[in-house]
Amino acid sequence: MTDDDDQDDDDIRDVDPPNDRYLGIRFDVFDRKYSRFVSPHYIILKRVVKNDNWEIFKTTLPKFIPYRAIALKYLNTDLFRFASEIRENLIQLQLKKNAFLTIQESLENPSKLDYDLGFTKVSINILVMVY
Repeated sequence: MTDDDDQDDDDIRDVDPPNDRYLGIRFDVFDRKYSRFVSPHYIILKRVVKNDNWEIFKTTLPKFIPYRAIALKYLNTDLFRFASEIRENLIQLQLKKNAFLTIQESLENPSKLDYDLGFTKVSINILVMVY
């Protein structure tokens, strides 16, 4: 999936051929701040033979993206919704990252911004020089 809203949704909805054992989904997110795509993420799904359901076989998604919870909710009921929810989480992460990096760029030394990879724990240390 890409961050292109003009994409034809039928391309995603028709990817459930009955005899395929594996299905790969690629997620591309565009970084508007730097006008480039960030590194893509992938999910490879594997069809379980005994019940014909999909399961996550491999992924490059960060662990802080709740892909397992999203899979439990949508993977075998609405594949399009599953992929859309993952994509939305990746876009939100990129927007949050850009917002905090913009703040970091505006801080003057010795002030600093500390954060975890998911930007869920952010600390801004502002040091003011008093004369």
